[in-house]
Amino acid sequence: MLINRLFRSNYLRANDLEDDMTTMTIDRVEIDSFQDGEKPVLYFTGEDRGLVMNRTNAKVVSDAYGPETDSWTGRPLMLFSSPVEFQGKTVDSIRVKIPKAPPRLVRSEPRADDDIPF
Repeated sequence: MLINRLFRSNYLRANDLEDDMTTMTIDRVEIDSFQDGEKPVLYFTGEDRGLVMNRTNAKVVSDAYGPETDSWTGRPLMLFSSPVEFQGKTVDSIRVKIPKAPPRLVRSEPRADDDIPF
């Protein structure tokens, strides 16, 4: 058993991600207080721990889903672990990515029931 599972945090950590890339659905955004100030925390459907947002991750999400955090609810988000520089050390951190939209089905020929504007 991993020791981190015995000392479970209220927030997601990089070593909590078991897969290379985990896709989750945003349930809500809350503001929590920390020693260095208030930060947004993303909560996901089916997960009781939140992801404390840093500036980098917040920019990725807001660029894709807009600056209003209420509009992020129900949106998919991919989480992955990535090494980053923090206080002079390399540590694993959670980074986010927006999933690509599934390809749209394009028909090559119109069907008889399609409206043809001529």
